[in-house]
Amino acid sequence: MRHMRNAHGSQKTKRQRLMQDEVQLFYQESLKEQKSSTENLNLVRAVYNGNNSVVKLLLEKEADIAEKIDTRQTALHIAAMKGTRN
Repeated sequence: MRHMRNAHGSQKTKRQRLMQDEVQLFYQESLKEQKSSTENLNLVRAVYNGNNSVVKLLLEKEADIAEKIDTRQTALHIAAMKGTRN
């Protein structure tokens, strides 16, 4: 009986470690994804702030005009809502 408890106890510890490793990996991947998605929002941010010279520069550098923020809006949506004409 004692042997069975010890065997199951060590399995539980291994499972817990495996789960912790999986959670840590998921967390690290989420951080990378978040960093990547915020780097791509420069065009949307420039449009939102009305910074036309930065918008022009980003477009010249082939910024992704289809990039969407979490509300599924593009830079064009933001510009239209703000009434930007340039």
